[in-house]
Amino acid sequence: MLTGQNSTLNRAREAKEEYSNSTEKEQIQLSYNSAITRKLGESITAEELQNELNEVVGKNEDGTSKTETTDMGNKVFYVKFVKTNHNYRVDNGEVTLIAGEDKSVVEPKNIADWKYTPNDDGTLTITGYKGRDTDVVIPNYIGGVKVKKIGSDKYSSIWSEDIRDTNESIHFGCAGVDVQKTIKRITISYGIEEIGNYAFFGTVGMNNINIPSTVTNIGGVAFFGCKSLDNINIPSSVASIGGNAFENCSNLTNVTIQSGLTSIGSSAFSGCSSLTNITIPSSVTSIEYDAFENCSSLTNITIPSSVTSIGTKAFSDCSNLTNIIIPSSVTSMGSVVFYGIPSITVTVPYKSGENPPNGWDSEWNSTESDCEVKIKYQE
Repeated sequence: MLTGQNSTLNRAREAKEEYSNSTEKEQIQLSYNSAITRKLGESITAEELQNELNEVVGKNEDGTSKTETTDMGNKVFYVKFVKTNHNYRVDNGEVTLIAGEDKSVVEPKNIADWKYTPNDDGTLTITGYKGRDTDVVIPNYIGGVKVKKIGSDKYSSIWSEDIRDTNESIHFGCAGVDVQKTIKRITISYGIEEIGNYAFFGTVGMNNINIPSTVTNIGGVAFFGCKSLDNINIPSSVASIGGNAFENCSNLTNVTIQSGLTSIGSSAFSGCSSLTNITIPSSVTSIEYDAFENCSSLTNITIPSSVTSIGTKAFSDCSNLTNIIIPSSVTSMGSVVFYGIPSITVTVPYKSGENPPNGWDSEWNSTESDCEVKIKYQE
């Protein structure tokens, strides 16, 4: 077994030399295959993949890596080439360019599949799709005109009634929309700037979406009920996530938010009951009410010192959250922020005997009678 493994590794080393000038995608594929070979086919870590990339791609003169690897969970990695700013998704060995960083013009294969309206600035907003693809590429140009936005803002997704399942509906408030089950992957082409309200509402079969670094806003209810989506990377270009944007994405386990986001909207991740990992970047200043309500699998969350406001019930019913530290930057805190958590210790930015900041609601730590919010004071 060892001799066979050594032989395989030797072939991998020879391949590394042969592909020293290969494409980025080939370099990632080679590195992944080599890492898997070393582990005899078992799962690999981000560190192990990064080590192989350092051998294949090389390092900079100062010893820093030319690539960055992020573990997205469920055997999915994101690999970024620092110099070119190209990002790739590695999903169980399958390497795909995150199309957001491919700046080429993407026209639809069939214009008749798309509905769109003109904007005042001469660009287009895509409002509908009726094609039959399961892997949908949203174009950045239609007939030579730039697409700026996705979404109709009319309490409905962009999916035509022709491709929805009329036997099952999903509701948000008074809006009820038949779900879309057949679409599995969505690629948003580079240059599109806004994902509008309700854009992908109820796309229950979608398990993968690539958001390019040109998107600046994710609208309210944009991904509501996308229950097959398991991880997402939000690029640094996104400044705000609207209310209920990812609500009831019940299979979402990992969210990576790059620095640049300033506001997490109300109920943005409410009902994401499988969410175990989310990183809030130091650019965020506001966490609005119900933002993480009923994220029952969340065990840890770090609030950066940039945050100044935390809304009412922001972490309510996060039943597995046991500790949280509130930084001194938080000057506004809503009521019953930790409502329904069985037992949580909250480290506050003031000493025993002192009053909370003036902007903190007097009921910020109130909860149900059978729950407990323990306060840990500054020494």
